[in-house]
Amino acid sequence: MRIGEKTPSATWKRFRLSGYGTLVIYKGNREVARGTPTTERAVADLVRRGL
Repeated sequence: MRIGEKTPSATWKRFRLSGYGTLVIYKGNREVARGTPTTERAVADLVRRGL
């Protein structure tokens, strides 16, 4: 599947996404972490970075 087939390209550009599965963590309106975690532990680590 190509990027943007199911998601409007404006949304992809707004959040600077390059593919499905990107998790972006914000603190207020500032981005503090971004990644494509593939395990539960990796998701938890990414979320902790945003705390």
